[in-house]
Amino acid sequence: MNANIILNIPPEILDRIFRHCERFRKDRSRPTLVPNSRLRLLLLVCRKWHGIAERRLYSSVSIGSDVAVKDKNRERRDIFGKDVCRRFCEMVENNTRIASLVRELCLGCEHIHPEESEMHIRIIRACTNVESIELNGCDGALLDDLKAVLAKSNLISLSLSGAPLRDYGSYAITEESGPIFSLSETLSLLPSWPRLQAISVTSGDARDVNGYEDIEHRLALEELRHACPTLRRISIGDSVFNSKDLQFLSHVAPNLEDIYMFIWPKCTDILRKCLETWCSSLKHLWVNTYGLSYSVAVPPNFSPVLIPSMVKLRELRSLNTSAPLFTASALLRLPKLEKLTFTRGTHSQCVELAQLIGKGKIPCLRELRIALFEFDTDNEQETRNQRELEVCAGLRRVCETRKIIFRDSFASVELEEHYGYDEEMRSEASEDD
Repeated sequence: MNANIILNIPPEILDRIFRHCERFRKDRSRPTLVPNSRLRLLLLVCRKWHGIAERRLYSSVSIGSDVAVKDKNRERRDIFGKDVCRRFCEMVENNTRIASLVRELCLGCEHIHPEESEMHIRIIRACTNVESIELNGCDGALLDDLKAVLAKSNLISLSLSGAPLRDYGSYAITEESGPIFSLSETLSLLPSWPRLQAISVTSGDARDVNGYEDIEHRLALEELRHACPTLRRISIGDSVFNSKDLQFLSHVAPNLEDIYMFIWPKCTDILRKCLETWCSSLKHLWVNTYGLSYSVAVPPNFSPVLIPSMVKLRELRSLNTSAPLFTASALLRLPKLEKLTFTRGTHSQCVELAQLIGKGKIPCLRELRIALFEFDTDNEQETRNQRELEVCAGLRRVCETRKIIFRDSFASVELEEHYGYDEEMRSEASEDD
């Protein structure tokens, strides 16, 4: 190709071409946080390519994983994430132009160590234009420093995990996992980020700190009303929302679309009240309690979150919860519900649900998943299993008639193939407004 033609390619086209030079690792079992070294060669071609490649190289930076590579002599060479982190930290602290290019930071460590956590904090402080941060693991002694530097960032997205990279994907808090902010600390930071769109906190032992105390001293709650209007997604995996947490969240973030949370059983009425704030925006709701999701007895006079008299959730597309948290008739208040997943279904609840589906009262439902039935605990196991099979058979019949994918704890691949659930029926809930 003629050199002049190459030089005259518009910058936005070159940027899209350079994107194909980046390395995308396919190992989804754990994140591999390494810099995009392939782009470095493009820096040396010409001045025009240098500027475009440099912006792409430093706009999104991933650091922390230990990797083994082969050098030019095909010899194995170990590259340690800690060493890469130190070099990058020194560079952004000494080169404000490079630091200003960084928009996304993905930082982690194989093992939590104070020195590496301190470098992560220094990197975030130096990269003043960063908009998205993912942090895997932080030394507990430096959480206050991390909180201070995060509060000064103008974030669009934040993902925090107390677990180091080697424990990524673990459902339990391991010995390697470090402490993370308390739930109140996380929520109290939201007003600091008026542009925030998504936040996720998981895999850590939340420390016992009242995050609202500082806000209560400085500001009245009314001053924080709608302080985080762009927040759409919140996922909190290892902390439990109490009444105050729920009320604060609905007060500062009125436009949530995707919620993943655990609540205390005594907070169901408060959550129902908060749903009135999110009724016109909420699309995906995952809500449970640590007790009611399994076999713990439902407390006397327990009040479900979703009841027939509640406000209509006009945009809700998917619901994942435990049966005690909703009544079957409350599903009539979810006119666009496409996917329903729940545990601990009772006999009467499942029978009523089958009747509603059979009558076409849940017209948009496309997928139903049920597990861990709770039928007549006084009866013999064989009797309970028989009743569960009968209810499943009834639900499967009405779902087949309505072209709804149905899965339960007894389902098998053979059954799904028998009922003809093809790939076209396996689509996810739509994101249409």
